[in-house]
Amino acid sequence: MIKKGEIWQPLYIGGKWSDLFRLPGNALKVWLLHYSMEGKGKRRSWPTIETIMEQCDLSHNTVHTARLWLVENKWLVLVGYTEYGVPMYRVEKGSLPPKIGTPKNREGVVSKSGVTPIPKSGSQTRSIEPKPSEPEPLESLVSQSVSKEGTTSLQVPETEKEPLYYSSVLKRELTFEEHEIGSDLYLDLLPLGKMDEQDVITLVELAIEYNGRGDGQQMIRNLWMWNRRHKKEGLRWRTVQQMAKSLRSESDNSAYVQYNDHDERSCPICKKLQTCTVCGKVEDMTRDEYTPKEHGYKHRSCGSREDAVTGE
Repeated sequence: MIKKGEIWQPLYIGGKWSDLFRLPGNALKVWLLHYSMEGKGKRRSWPTIETIMEQCDLSHNTVHTARLWLVENKWLVLVGYTEYGVPMYRVEKGSLPPKIGTPKNREGVVSKSGVTPIPKSGSQTRSIEPKPSEPEPLESLVSQSVSKEGTTSLQVPETEKEPLYYSSVLKRELTFEEHEIGSDLYLDLLPLGKMDEQDVITLVELAIEYNGRGDGQQMIRNLWMWNRRHKKEGLRWRTVQQMAKSLRSESDNSAYVQYNDHDERSCPICKKLQTCTVCGKVEDMTRDEYTPKEHGYKHRSCGSREDAVTGE
C-alpha cells in the first residue's frame, strides 16, 4: 500500500516495452533506479556512481559497464550535467542489439522461424566459417616451420614488442597496481568513456606528478571536479588528454595555478557543497561507502586512507 508522502511511479510494460524483460540483468537494475528517480515534470535523474552501487548492490566497474550499455543502446539519454558536474539522464525505450549467431538460410537471410532450412538433396553442403569475433588460435599468431624430419616447430617472431602499458613520461612500464589505480580514476572522471589505454597511462602519470600531499589520485579528482563546476563549455575538460595538456602548461595562468588560487570557503558554488571531514576539501564524485551519512561526508580515498591509519 502506498503511504502518504510516498511517490507512486507506475511502470508500463505492455507492447514494445516488453523488451525490458530482455535487458541484461545489471543494466535493468540501473535503468529501473534511474526510472524511479525521475520527476514528474522534467524527466531526468542524476544518481551518482556510489548511489547506484549502494542501491543496486553492484560493484564500481559493473555500474560503469551497465550504464554504458544503456547509453549506447538508447535506454538512457544524457541530457546535461548538474551544477556540481554530475551527469543527468532521461530514461527511454531503447533498442536491443542483434543476437550473435542468428540462423541464416542459404541466401544469407535470417530465417523468421529461427531455424535454418535443410538443403535440398543434391545441393552442395556449405562449409561453416568461423565467427569473425572469435580470437585466432595461438598457432596462427606465430610462424610455423617444418623440419626435414617432418616435425612442426613454433617460432616466435623476432620483432620486439613495446612493453604493455609503457609510460614515456615515467620511462617504464606501469605496475599492475598502478594500472588498476588509473582504471579506477578513469571510471570516476568519465563513467561513460571507452577507457582508452593511453588515457589510463596518462592518469597514472598525473597522479604521480601531483602527489605532493600523499594522495595524487584525490588531487586528480579534485582538479577534475573544480574544472567541471567552475569552467564554461569552451574551457571545460571533456577528455583526459585535455586535462593533461592544461595542467602541464607552463603558463603563469595554467589550470593548476588557478586551482591553487581558488578559495573554496568564499566561493558561492563550493559553499553549497559538503566538506570532507578528513581532508577539508569539498566533495567530489565519490563517497566513502562505509561512512554513514549522519557522520558527515568523506571522499572515498580519504575514508580508505583513514581506515588504513586506524587499522580498521
